Amino acid sequence: MRAPVQTRSEDEALRLAKRLPAYEPGLLEVARHLCGDASEAKDLVQDTFERALRSSESPPSEERLRAWLFTILRNLFLDRCRRQRARAEREEPLGPEVEESCPSPEPGPEPSWTSITTDQFRTALGGLKEDFRRVYEMHELEGRTYEEISRQLEIARPTVGSRLVRARQRLRELLAPMIGAESEVSRD
Repeated sequence: MRAPVQTRSEDEALRLAKRLPAYEPGLLEVARHLCGDASEAKDLVQDTFERALRSSESPPSEERLRAWLFTILRNLFLDRCRRQRARAEREEPLGPEVEESCPSPEPGPEPSWTSITTDQFRTALGGLKEDFRRVYEMHELEGRTYEEISRQLEIARPTVGSRLVRARQRLRELLAPMIGAESEVSRD
């Protein structure tokens, strides 16, 4: 269940406005790299600040504010690229200036999990405790809702969610050695 969004008070907006200039140099540097033009970079940073100030949510904590601002900057840049491409496609085929300012992302390496075979998955699934395996199978393989699983197994709905999370974590731990990857989840 998602936490309710808290709306911002005027005091929070003022505090945020006072904190934003400290992030301008870093945002400008990234924006210059993305845009390739100092003037466009300044506009992008200003749009980032405007979007942050207009956001109806409370700003994140001090530790997360930098990441939040960079995410806004990146999303605004991508939106601009999409608009530029769409406009150029409507008017004429892509010109070199659009290609250079909005390069297509390079395809990355294929994720290691794509090499997992059905037999490896079945083996890992068999390595789960019965309670976790049953909930995982019902949700992921049979497509049942938390509510349906809760009723059938006669367990609380939150228990379904926690068992599903633990099953996924354990599956990652069991599959990681099979594909030569480090397990992202540590056992506690």
